[in-house]
Amino acid sequence: MSKTIKSIIPFVLLGLALTFMTQFKQLETLSAREEIEISNFQKKASKDQSQSETTENKQENGTEATVSSESEAEKTSTTADQQKEYAITSNQNIVRVYDQQGEQVFKTTLNDWKKNQRYYYEKYNLDS
Repeated sequence: MSKTIKSIIPFVLLGLALTFMTQFKQLETLSAREEIEISNFQKKASKDQSQSETTENKQENGTEATVSSESEAEKTSTTADQQKEYAITSNQNIVRVYDQQGEQVFKTTLNDWKKNQRYYYEKYNLDS
């Protein structure tokens, strides 16, 4: 009896370890919304960094940085309003379109998406 218990314990521990590792791995995966939020944050950070670098260069050259940075901010805000960025996710049956904030804008079936794919890509400014 004790031999059987001693021989089963390593296999039970191995099973528990594998179960724990697979559950822990699943907790590290990101949802589609989280991926979109991260990519949007990275894009905004790179834009802010490039704008600060151009402002620093202008200050070094002796130009009026305050006036030019205000005009740049106005230009970027108007172009950002005109060109919204969207992302798509799909599973086996449904395709969803998300805006920059990660909110769902549009939802359709995969068959409809395939039929009207060119239209949807133009409407949401998606890269092909």
